[in-house]
Amino acid sequence: MIKKFFTLVLTVCLVSPSFSQNIPDSLDAKLSGKSPKEQVAYLSKTANSILKSKSSASFELAKIANSIAVKNGDKNGEYQSAVIAGKAARYAGKASEGVSYLNSAITIVSQTNNKQVLAPIYNELGLAYRETKKYSDAASAFSKAVSLYEELSNTKEALAVTNNLGAVYVQSGQYKQAIDALSKAKSLADKLGDKKEIASALYQLGVAYANYGNNSEAQKNFEASKEIAQAQNLTALIASIDKSMSALQQNLAQKTKTTYEQEQEQEKEKMVSQLQSQYQQAQIQNLKSFEEIEKLSVENQAKEYRLRAIQSEVDKQKLENQLKEQNLKVLEAEKKQQEAEINKQNEALAYQKKVLIIIGSALAIVFVLLIFIIRLYIVNKRTLKLVREQKVQIEKQKDEIEVINKELTHQNTIIRESIDYAKHIQFAMLPNQALIAKTLQNFFVFFKPRDVVSGDFYWYHKAGNYAILATIDCTGHGVPGAFMSLIANSMLNKIVKEKQIFDPALVLENLNKEVLEAMSQSGDDLDNGMDISVCCINENSKQMEIAMAGHSCVIVKNNELNEIDGKDFTIGGVFASQDSTYEKYTVPLTEGSSFYFFSDGFADQIGGNEKKKLGQKALNEIILKANSIDYASRKEYFEKALADWKGELKQVDDIIIIGFSC
Repeated sequence: MIKKFFTLVLTVCLVSPSFSQNIPDSLDAKLSGKSPKEQVAYLSKTANSILKSKSSASFELAKIANSIAVKNGDKNGEYQSAVIAGKAARYAGKASEGVSYLNSAITIVSQTNNKQVLAPIYNELGLAYRETKKYSDAASAFSKAVSLYEELSNTKEALAVTNNLGAVYVQSGQYKQAIDALSKAKSLADKLGDKKEIASALYQLGVAYANYGNNSEAQKNFEASKEIAQAQNLTALIASIDKSMSALQQNLAQKTKTTYEQEQEQEKEKMVSQLQSQYQQAQIQNLKSFEEIEKLSVENQAKEYRLRAIQSEVDKQKLENQLKEQNLKVLEAEKKQQEAEINKQNEALAYQKKVLIIIGSALAIVFVLLIFIIRLYIVNKRTLKLVREQKVQIEKQKDEIEVINKELTHQNTIIRESIDYAKHIQFAMLPNQALIAKTLQNFFVFFKPRDVVSGDFYWYHKAGNYAILATIDCTGHGVPGAFMSLIANSMLNKIVKEKQIFDPALVLENLNKEVLEAMSQSGDDLDNGMDISVCCINENSKQMEIAMAGHSCVIVKNNELNEIDGKDFTIGGVFASQDSTYEKYTVPLTEGSSFYFFSDGFADQIGGNEKKKLGQKALNEIILKANSIDYASRKEYFEKALADWKGELKQVDDIIIIGFSC
């Protein structure tokens, strides 16, 4: 049970010039006589112990410790409390408030150049920036942490922070940077030889490639990751991989080209176009050469005929000279054609050479793969032998485990039977409802323990004209809460029945002292206590006196609801004081009035679409609706309202609601 008073104490501590004068006796006793440095150490240790369970309270305690350390020049305590404050702020959903504390810690530690301490603080700063969506600052902090871990040769932590860096890049849409970071993470995982980390790195890398649009690389990484995950039986990772591969296949089936594929297609089309252009130019050049040769041959024939017809020696000689010139041109054209053919042959030979090189390389690769396969076969054969030997050992261990399991089952049965018997004892302790109903009109109880036994219960005593009714919520639930309920029941019997104390406020004061005295005998700082409502009905005066600790009650009249808040001080617990007093309220018992007392179990139940607590306001609305129906059906109404709210979720705490009317 989270105490409201804890938050009140922290608030007082923060605004007070001297916090030790405003804190409860139990915490003041712990800090009393300690030096400022010891106070900082104690507060930091306490804040760290509740870092995740009560993160808001942890944040407030760490801030107090940091304030004391700064005031007293305690640099070591200042940076340690600042780191805890930064972490607690992030867990409490206040990451932006924790950034300044983390930067302060980095400034202090940087002066000592202690890389071992500095690296995790930078990582925590990156997580805080990521929570506030300051991705650039987060990437910078993660990068510094990675560099420090690499300088320390701490590959494991460097891998974890590099994964954080890749995740930030993916979140901010910087997929190329994400691919680089996650590729580095894969290399670090390979260096560690951790199969689980390798599979995870391959999967994250596949996601980055898929987002970037390189589907082939994404598919390759997904397949490699799945192969390792199946070998390591990583069921959760396999499910994620299958989901991602399914989404990737749907994208491919839609035939939507990514940016990466479009760029590749454009480069291919450009290259093909250039090759076609070069080929067409070569054909045109060859065609021109053949036409010129053919033309020259025809002209030569014509000139030969003319030479025969002309008898003049001068003309004949002239024609012969022209013929020689034409023949030289023909020879030059043929030479050019031969050179072009030789060039083509050289190009063909070069192409064949390239093909031979590729074939030779392929054969070499095949040969290497063949050697690898043979070696793999030998290794697998050895592994199979080892697996068979291990199987024999596992079968032997299995038999031993079955014997142990039978013994555990037997012990569990005994424990279960004991708890069931404890349930009968606890329910036998509860007052008879029919007896209460003789005094309190339309009395009903909605009582629903979270486990077999409960920390919530109700108590009743009738003495003359007085009827005393109590609703109690002890710390914890299950067996611990049930034991505490037995102690509370015994103390109420002593205070009311033996001492004849009927004043509700005095009942709570005496009960608080009894609990503190009983719990102090253990010597442990256990937060054992209870929230309680006590009402005393005077049948003669027709009035009811109410006192509450950590509880509130609801009065409904004429379809209007009024809530009375009790004192935040609970009975017992770490922050309780022997001198605590409790306020008493006097309420007239007028006709048509209905009274409801309850623990915080119903209001704290998680449920609804947003999976959040119901809250006191919503519970008041349920009470108001229940008040409009017959008393005999109200218990079932609360049962149905609880089931509708929590759905398939588990019950988080014991629940009790008591009601009656005038």
